[in-house]
Amino acid sequence: MPRASRLQRLRRSLFALTLLFIFQPAAPGFAQEDSPDPAGAKGKVIGRLWHSKVNSLSLMNYVQGVGQEIGLKQSPIMMFAGGMGTGASMLGNDSEADLKGTLIFLETFPRAGTPRFISFRKIKDQAEFEKFVRTQSSQLGPMGELIGADDRYEVKMNLSRIPLAVNESGDEPPDGEPQQFRIEIRSEIRLGDSPEPQQDVPLPDSFSTFYRYHDGIMFSGQMEALHFIDLPSADSMLPDEKFEGSDIHGVFDLAEVPRHLKQLLWVSLKSETETWMQRFDNEATGDHALRHVLGQGRLELLKAAMFDVDTAEFSVRFPGKEQTAVKASVTVEARRGSRLADTLQQLNRTPSRLGVLREESSPFVLSTTLDLPEWGQPIATEFVNSLKTKMQEAAGDESVNQLVEDLFAPVLQATADRDLDAAVRMEGDFESGMVLCGGLRLPDAEQFQSTLETLLLLQSGDGLSAVRTKLGDVDAITVSLDSVKPSFAENSVPVQIVFVGRGSYLWFAAGGDNAADVLTSQLDGESRVLDSQVRAMPLMVRMRLSQWFGEEQTGVSTLPSQMVDAFERGLADLFSPMFNMSMNVNGSNIAPKKAPFTGYARKLLKPETGDFEVRLETQGRSLSLNADVGTGVARFLVAQYAAAQNQMFSGLNFSFDGGEVQGGAIRSIRIGN
Repeated sequence: MPRASRLQRLRRSLFALTLLFIFQPAAPGFAQEDSPDPAGAKGKVIGRLWHSKVNSLSLMNYVQGVGQEIGLKQSPIMMFAGGMGTGASMLGNDSEADLKGTLIFLETFPRAGTPRFISFRKIKDQAEFEKFVRTQSSQLGPMGELIGADDRYEVKMNLSRIPLAVNESGDEPPDGEPQQFRIEIRSEIRLGDSPEPQQDVPLPDSFSTFYRYHDGIMFSGQMEALHFIDLPSADSMLPDEKFEGSDIHGVFDLAEVPRHLKQLLWVSLKSETETWMQRFDNEATGDHALRHVLGQGRLELLKAAMFDVDTAEFSVRFPGKEQTAVKASVTVEARRGSRLADTLQQLNRTPSRLGVLREESSPFVLSTTLDLPEWGQPIATEFVNSLKTKMQEAAGDESVNQLVEDLFAPVLQATADRDLDAAVRMEGDFESGMVLCGGLRLPDAEQFQSTLETLLLLQSGDGLSAVRTKLGDVDAITVSLDSVKPSFAENSVPVQIVFVGRGSYLWFAAGGDNAADVLTSQLDGESRVLDSQVRAMPLMVRMRLSQWFGEEQTGVSTLPSQMVDAFERGLADLFSPMFNMSMNVNGSNIAPKKAPFTGYARKLLKPETGDFEVRLETQGRSLSLNADVGTGVARFLVAQYAAAQNQMFSGLNFSFDGGEVQGGAIRSIRIGN
């Protein structure tokens, strides 16, 4: 056999082995040993995803392109896959599929299990199906084994068939003799920053993928039950016309999940949450009260999601020639007659009076307007009371406690009214200073302002001062803080906050010396807003991220860019590989390296592509989340993934005959920190 052919087969086998070792531990619920008795396997298809227009190889190339744009050295494993075409051959030529997607199958008998993923794609006929399966098996070389016949096959990868002999002489083996290696494999899971492995991952001696041909469609997955379960017909697999134009879309029928399974999960979640909500040793009363009410809110949301949601749909549309944003939507339909359905129908009966804060050109807008449901009012009241308790504990002065009570009285009245209307926006520029201004519906806002003034005067000193000022003919309170350091900031900055209470609305602006001027401009537009109310939305968030960076950043103007940096660091940690696995040949090893943080935001977030907007809206029993993600923002997110992949494979070496060459045998792989 020619030397190139031997090396090609070796590279294909080792590449397949590498991918399986990397990704198999991420889904232990799908391991073959967890499969039920095939003869009794029953369950329901609870979800269907269609991604016929998505090409796997194109996605890989897109990720590589982003990596090149941000200056990453190309990952050896990606060059290996791209150069060989192995990725395409293992995934199949999905560019030819006109119907392709994934089923989410919930096993319910003989025992309940985690959801399983079953891939499907339209195929020409059964002969084409058999040809495809045999090709997949042949790609594995001597490790591959094909089991089955007709319309049901299993492709097994036997790790015990990896050659164990070692060619230590370094001489070129004679033609016809394969080059062989001794490979030692070790897989670990590392959690957090701990240098020690928290769990050893046992590696089975084989991996299997099961295939089945049914009604013109090929199904595949990592569970043996695929050969026995009832599969949907081809007609039922056609996507709904309303998703026309979407690149990815899916429908989940949660009503198909048996209620007893939901009840079992609910009991478990409730028990764990209630244990977490208990008071810790030496925990302050206010801290515990706040943590407890947040836990209650989470339980209510989980209960509604589990028992009151009938269907959930989502769709994603990638940018085309005429659009510069990824458009995504998620719609949830509540069960008729449920508490969630009643809540959604009355969530936005009152329009917002803070339209002046939804300025289109603003770098940042956050707005929420809703009628709190009756069941949520006690939770909101408890939340406000917990904040009041924390403030009283922080003051540690009985003489101040009554002032705190008076300060929170209008806030508690707002929760009793169950009418929430609030909004904030970013204003200004980097030269004059960025300002965060906002408004909040607050019954008797003038009383709140008066009490706040008294409380601040008592606390003045040590870098804090409060004075009464005039903004035109309106009384205002100006609070000056010499040093404020948010958790994400590197340095402290001076901040000025201006408050104005007028009728049932409290207005404020926080920033540098220009905060009062921005608030004055905002108040000038208030009368126009009150006369022309805007449509209410439970939530609207708009970010023009390219405007968060400036050449001359000083004081509070440095905070927006530092916030982006902090978010990017969080993304880097989120995408950071969890698995640490080394695969050594002849005892070679490479010490793990943690790549230094590198920010990509300034490079990728352009004015024309750096916008992000999310809108949460209700209509009848439906709750819809719509998002427009600029292509620059999308590339910014993909950059974190590309950097993580680069780090994951940073310890990968190729070598032949003692020399470093592209495409050589894998000597060592290290994944994670």
